[in-house]
Amino acid sequence: MDQYDDKGWAPIHHAAYRNYCKSVERFVTSGAEQLEMPTRDRLRSTPLLLAVSSASLQTIKVLVSLGADVAAVSTLSHGVVEVSASMQHLDLLEYFIGLKNPKLDVYQRLIKFLDSERDEEATSAGQAIVALSRRGEGKEDHALPFIERGLVSVAVNVLKKKNVQEVKEQVLNILNNVLEEPGVKEQIFNSRGLPTLISLLHKASQMFFRGAVLVIKEIAVEEKYAEALFSADALSALLEVLQLASANIAEGKEEAFILIPVVDSLCSMAQASESCRNAMGKQKGFFSQLVGLLEVGNSKGLLMALCKAVSSMVAHHPSNQNALLEENGEVPLIQLLKAKSRDVQLSSIQAIHSLAEGNEHAQKRVLACGGVKPLMHLLTKSHTESVQEVVAETLWVLAGEDIDNQRSMASLIGVSVLTEFLCSLSERLQLTGLAAISVLVQSPRVLYSAMVAASVPQLLVRLLRSEREAIVLGAVRALRPLCLGVCYTPHPGCQRSVAGSRGMNFLVALIPSCSKERWPALSLLSCWATVKPQNCFTVTQTSAMGMSCDCCTPSSPRCACSLASP
Repeated sequence: MDQYDDKGWAPIHHAAYRNYCKSVERFVTSGAEQLEMPTRDRLRSTPLLLAVSSASLQTIKVLVSLGADVAAVSTLSHGVVEVSASMQHLDLLEYFIGLKNPKLDVYQRLIKFLDSERDEEATSAGQAIVALSRRGEGKEDHALPFIERGLVSVAVNVLKKKNVQEVKEQVLNILNNVLEEPGVKEQIFNSRGLPTLISLLHKASQMFFRGAVLVIKEIAVEEKYAEALFSADALSALLEVLQLASANIAEGKEEAFILIPVVDSLCSMAQASESCRNAMGKQKGFFSQLVGLLEVGNSKGLLMALCKAVSSMVAHHPSNQNALLEENGEVPLIQLLKAKSRDVQLSSIQAIHSLAEGNEHAQKRVLACGGVKPLMHLLTKSHTESVQEVVAETLWVLAGEDIDNQRSMASLIGVSVLTEFLCSLSERLQLTGLAAISVLVQSPRVLYSAMVAASVPQLLVRLLRSEREAIVLGAVRALRPLCLGVCYTPHPGCQRSVAGSRGMNFLVALIPSCSKERWPALSLLSCWATVKPQNCFTVTQTSAMGMSCDCCTPSSPRCACSLASP
């Protein structure tokens, strides 16, 4: 039984390696010393280590049940964990984790194996940790135990070493797998991992680009880390990758899989940090690179990422808006309004909205480039509420603050479409419709009959019941000029429509809660009674919130008659 062959293996070693579990059990029963008998070769492996090397799970279970030492190691200091990782026997690693043997900390040994000075060992450990830490439905969560044992700091340390490319690729995959776990980003930050990640972007391997940038993208969503990345010169490094990938696109190579996370990283930094946004506009060649990609990009995902990034960089930022305009950035954005993909169209609309909001120069440039026509086409052809919201708000932003431009835009949209906005359940469409209607009804050439025919007064009255104060105020502001025009000229048709829709009841009900902002409701009632005195009876006969008065007594402080002004 204990005779060794030329390889230095005894019969129990062969039986363990070949998964002859019954033979192994007989050998150990006949001689307990064979349970830990090492081979007489350079490795000095126990039967358990040999069974692990051949993934003989049945034999492993038998040996463990017989009391085999799970902490035994070979002359290379490889135990069951290291052998399983080297052979990528993940099921065995899961088995040993499940044993919960205090002598065998699988997580700790894999982390130590990852920190090995031998590249093949570190690579094997990295591959095993990547597989174990990967999230999946029905899988046990191994990420947290790894993190609790110091995986992150070891991973960052490995990135700092002069390991082969494959080792660092596996480490970046590990970090991406565990990034969502609590405290991981802070550990990377405290381990000086951010400058290390930035340094990888200067390497030649494009696999480094993607892995490192994916980590940066997730970390950059928080201001603290975005600022740290900016201090580590992340903008220059990301722009360098952007330029390299753009050059490859120009040569006909597909680089979207690298470009998208790079653009997403820039977007995250812009959203998280104001100083990053300020620096982007000042970075030489920054916006010209983005505009160039918008012009040549043919990937849906890339174009959407570019539009989202541009929107984040220029929103409420006049300096960046002007920097983009200097590169004629509005031109490709308008061209994307004609894209076949609706998602790309919506992304470009949002970018145009951010570019034009609060910037009169940008508004004129977009209008001059014909940006309204494709937007109007989308507005009239689409019946999807989410699309109409984005388009309508962008059109109204393009109208700017000038009353004449707003009136022209409202006329272009048309009363029928605006009426649909008022009928919509979307508060965003309601607010846009109210703003446009308010401008139209203040025109000297108000088409009152068209407004009545389109049931605009009734729709405005219905919106008086909204729970949103902004909508109620918008409805009141639109009703006043609709019922009482220039020079206090009344429009009986609109007045009758409002009265017939119980509009007086809702207006009177608003009076007790009239703040400075809600004064238009009270003012509307005053004008109503002044222009047409018989309306006063309609007002005073309405009981709301316990309010009533003698309309013929001017001293009554809450009567609409007493508040009337000529």
